[in-house]
Amino acid sequence: MIKLFFLFIVLLTTTSFCQTDTLDTIVLANGKTIKGKVLSIKQNAVEFVESSTSIIYEYEKTKINLVILSSGKIINFNKQTTSLAKQNEALVEEQKDTVGTQIEIGGGVLFAFKSDNYEGGTGANIFLELRTPSIVAVRTNFGWYSADTKVDYLSKGNSSFYLMELSLLLRSMSGVLQPYGGLGIGYYFIDNTLDNEVIQYLEQFGFGAKEDIEDGIGFHIRGGVDVILESNFGFFLDFKYWIYNPKAISTVYQLQYPNQEVSTDAEIKLNNLSLTIGLVIIL
Repeated sequence: MIKLFFLFIVLLTTTSFCQTDTLDTIVLANGKTIKGKVLSIKQNAVEFVESSTSIIYEYEKTKINLVILSSGKIINFNKQTTSLAKQNEALVEEQKDTVGTQIEIGGGVLFAFKSDNYEGGTGANIFLELRTPSIVAVRTNFGWYSADTKVDYLSKGNSSFYLMELSLLLRSMSGVLQPYGGLGIGYYFIDNTLDNEVIQYLEQFGFGAKEDIEDGIGFHIRGGVDVILESNFGFFLDFKYWIYNPKAISTVYQLQYPNQEVSTDAEIKLNNLSLTIGLVIIL
């Protein structure tokens, strides 16, 4: 009887070991380990019967780290999840790099450098730019600045320049530094005023005078860089060289007979380099 009981214990132990050896193991993402049997592996879940309770569960693959089958095969769902996450991250980054149509608005202080006919001057400049998904952008620009004339070429005085320009640009659309360059056409209004010293000198002899500069169409090339910080806000540097060769019309008349006047005209070159520094926002 004692021998039979001993053999029963040995058989029970052996059977239990064999059953444990044929169990599958699930290692959850939280570190918990569950013994049982995998019934099926579905698209998004694993159907599993737990050995201790014989209850059938379905575990989502996203919550499973490893499945160790009794055959020794290891299925690593964590690698699949990581791979999918990396694919999603890459897709998000790709979407970030893909820029749609944008509107850029900017404005700043304009500094005009010395030219053949004018001293340096200062003014203001604003622009509105349409940025397409490609590298092409179209900019409309409105500016003003004032500069004194050079006496060697024009009578002593001051001119106010009013600029309306349209530019076609090739530019970078993303990143912190966004350089650009292009060319365009503009219409230029020039309001010229003679210095009081010139007017008073002529009045001593009974004469008056004026010097007008024609309005007209000119051309320009420009280049610069936008420095875009957080929230699409930043600042910009814009260099522009504009080419405009209008006529300067000088007129002298008698104060008593203003309708009797003598005029002469000459073509002048208003080829001028300017720099605008200001703030910009991209909508």
